[in-house]
Amino acid sequence: MVETANTIWADGPFSSPSQPPKALIREWGTYLESLANLAFTNGKVYATKADMDADLVPGANTPALVIGDAGNDGLYMKVGGSLAGSWTRLTDFVPGTQVVHAIDAGAGTPDAIIATSSVGISASGSQIVRLDVFEPNTGSPVVVSFNGGPTLTIRTAAGNNVVAGGLAAGPVLGVVSGTSFRLLSDQASAAIVAAAEAAQAAAEDWRDEAEAFALAAQSVSTELAHPVTRAALKALNTATHTAAIVVEPSFERIARWNAAADAYMNTADPNELVFAQPTPASAGAWMMSPIPKKQIGIFEQVKYRMTVGKVDFVGIGDSNQILSGFGWDHGFQYALTALGFPMWATGLISQNENNGSGSGQGYLYNRSGSLVGAVSGAHADLDKYLNKGSGSIFPAYYTYIADGGSFGSTLANGLVVTGTCPLDTSAALQFDGYYGTFPSGAGSFRPFARWEETPFTTIHDPGAISTNTGSYGIQKVTLTAAADPARAGKQIGMRWTRPSVQGITGPFFCTYMRARNTDRTTGYAYGTLEYRGGQSARTMAYDLQQASDDALTHYFSILRTDQGSGAKTIVICINSGLNDRLENLTSVGTAAIADGDSASAFVDNVRAVVDRIKAVWTLNGWDQRELFWLFQVSHPQSSPDDSELVAYRAALEAYALYVDQAQVIDLSVVVSYFDLIAEGWYLNPVSDHAHLTQAGYEGASLAILRATL
Repeated sequence: MVETANTIWADGPFSSPSQPPKALIREWGTYLESLANLAFTNGKVYATKADMDADLVPGANTPALVIGDAGNDGLYMKVGGSLAGSWTRLTDFVPGTQVVHAIDAGAGTPDAIIATSSVGISASGSQIVRLDVFEPNTGSPVVVSFNGGPTLTIRTAAGNNVVAGGLAAGPVLGVVSGTSFRLLSDQASAAIVAAAEAAQAAAEDWRDEAEAFALAAQSVSTELAHPVTRAALKALNTATHTAAIVVEPSFERIARWNAAADAYMNTADPNELVFAQPTPASAGAWMMSPIPKKQIGIFEQVKYRMTVGKVDFVGIGDSNQILSGFGWDHGFQYALTALGFPMWATGLISQNENNGSGSGQGYLYNRSGSLVGAVSGAHADLDKYLNKGSGSIFPAYYTYIADGGSFGSTLANGLVVTGTCPLDTSAALQFDGYYGTFPSGAGSFRPFARWEETPFTTIHDPGAISTNTGSYGIQKVTLTAAADPARAGKQIGMRWTRPSVQGITGPFFCTYMRARNTDRTTGYAYGTLEYRGGQSARTMAYDLQQASDDALTHYFSILRTDQGSGAKTIVICINSGLNDRLENLTSVGTAAIADGDSASAFVDNVRAVVDRIKAVWTLNGWDQRELFWLFQVSHPQSSPDDSELVAYRAALEAYALYVDQAQVIDLSVVVSYFDLIAEGWYLNPVSDHAHLTQAGYEGASLAILRATL
C-alpha cells in the first residue's frame, strides 16, 4: 500500500512546510490509476454496502464500487468464488473523487458550518476537500459537519484554532484528520496558500489522468488526444481517436466517442456541455464527463428553507398528477408530512374546480359542492384573472354569476379541511377567498366558516359583502378561526354563502380559496397548477402560453404574498413523458421541433413551460432565484424501459444543466421497474403500468423526496 495523501502532503514545521517528494507522488498517482482501471473494468456498482454484501454471485477478485452510502463508500474486491466468500474494502473513497467539492449553503452558523457534498467524504483523510464557505466566521473555534456526519473542529495548517474572521467567504482546502478538519493553507500565509492550491491542482491532474486512462481502456484508440478547444475535439478523426482530454480554459473535460449517440443529444445540448457532434456533422457524438446530475445545494436549500420559512410546491403533470383523487398531488403531500415537514397552507383551490365536478386535488382537503354559476362569460377585466385562452389551466375554473342572477344559500359550496389533514383543524387558521369587484350592480355574498360536522359550530361570519366598488378588480376576504382544542379531529371549512341564511346575488366572481395555519411560520404547501390527463408536455406548455399574464401573476402572487416578507421559495414540479410518446404536433418551444414525439421535442416543450413561468417573474420584477425546478420523466414501464422514455431522460439531463436551481429525478433509478413490481405499486401489474396505486404514489414520492431532500 502506498503512502496516503495526508502523509505525502504533510504540513511539516510551520516555518518550513515540507515539500512532497515527487517519487511518492508518482507512486501515489500510479496506484490511483490502477484503482481506476480496476473500478471501471467489468466492475459492479451498489447503492449501499448492504446491497453489495447480499450479492455473492460475482466471482473471485471482482471489483465493485459502493456509492452513496456515507461512511461505506469505496472500492471493494470479492474474496472467494461465486455464491461464497465476502467483500473486502480496498479504499474508503470512490476512485476519481480524491478532490471533493463541499458547499456551505448557509444552513448552519458562521461558527458551526453545515456542509454537503455529492459524494461521501472519507474519515481517513484520503481526500482533499474544497469547502465553499458561505460567510466569514465571527468567533473561535469554528466547527464543520459534512453531510450530517460528526462535528469536526477546523484547524489551521499549523494546528491552531481559526481566529475570528480567519475564514473568509469562498473556497478553502483541507483534509479530515481525526476529529479535526485540517486546512492545507494557513490564514495569513500567501505562500502556503499557493502551495495548497498547487497540491489541489496536482491531485486533480492525477484524478483526470486516471479517469482518462479508464476511458482509454474502453477505447479502441491507442493514442489519447488533448484538444485545447471543443472545436478541436469535434475535428478529431474518430477512426483513430475515441478518447480525449479537453483542456479548453475553464472547460476541462474527459471525452469519449459514442458512435451510437442519437442526433437529439446535440439539439438538447446546444452549448455542448455534455454532447458534441463531430465536424463535419455525422452520426454519433462526443460524450464528455458529466457535470454531476445532482446540483449541489439545490434541494438542500429547499429543505433548509422549509425549516426556516415557507415553501410552495407547484405541480404540473399528466394523469399521474391527480389520478382518482391521488397521484403526485396526494403523494408529495403525504411524503412531505411523513418526513416531518409541517403543512402551513393548502394549495389554491377554485370553487368550480373541474367545471364544478371536482378532481380530487388536495391532501385531506378538497373543494365541496356542485357547480356555482358559470365558468365563462365574465367581463374581460375579470376573466383575465383565470383566463383559459385557447388552452385550459385545468382543473381551475372561475365562478361567475351575472347581474340579476343568484345562488341559493342551501346549496353546498366552498373548501373543506378534514379532521385528519396535517394542516391541523384545531390550530389558528385563516380561510382566504379571492373575489371580483364590479363598477355597478347590487351584487353581494356572505362568506362563512363553520364546523362541517355536528354541531356545525359557527367559526366566523363577517356579514354580507357588496361586490360593487365602482370598478373591476380582485379583492381578498379572510375568515379567521382562533385556535380551539375542541376542533381537533373535526372537519371544518369555508363557504361563499351562509347556509340557510344568505346566498349569492350577482354580479359575482371568484377565483381561488385557500386555508392557512397562522401558527406555523415554516413548512410546505403543495398545489396543482396544471393537470392534463392523456396529454403531453406540449399541451401543458401550450396551456400556460395561452393563459394571460394576469392569470399567472394572480396565481403566483398569492403564493408569494402568503410566504411573508422573507425569502420566497417556489418549487415547480414537472412530470411528463408517457403521452409525449404519442405526440405528433410540432413542439411549442423556441426550437419548434416537427418530430413531436422525439426527445428534442419533449425537451423543447419542457423548456417552453420553464420559459413561460420565468417570463411571469420577469414581467413582475420578481427575483428569479425564488424559482426551483424538479423535473421528472414518467416512471418506468418495463425492463428494459421504453426506449423513448430512456431518450427523454437523457435529453432532460442535458437541458437541466442550463436551468438555474434545477434537478432531474430519474424515476427509473429511484423507483425501478422491479421495485414497482415487487411493491405491487402499478395500478394493474398486467394491464396498466401507466399509473400507480395510491400506495404507489405515496411510496414513490417518499423515494423521490428522500433522494432530493
